[in-house]
Amino acid sequence: LLSYAKKNDTFSAELAYHLHQAPTQLITALTEFRTSFTVFLQAFLFVLIGGLIIAYYLPIFALGAMV
Repeated sequence: LLSYAKKNDTFSAELAYHLHQAPTQLITALTEFRTSFTVFLQAFLFVLIGGLIIAYYLPIFALGAMV
């Protein structure tokens, strides 16, 4: 795309456009990644903490079943 712009003498305008759009695209991509990563992290923590709680209380439930 930039080589085509260089042939048509619009290289500086095209380069300025891409330099303006690059940070915007980066911020959008990072925001989407953060959103999806947060969902996966919450699910992982839910399973981890839930498993730990069950592991802690399982011996108590087993003792209650013996009585």
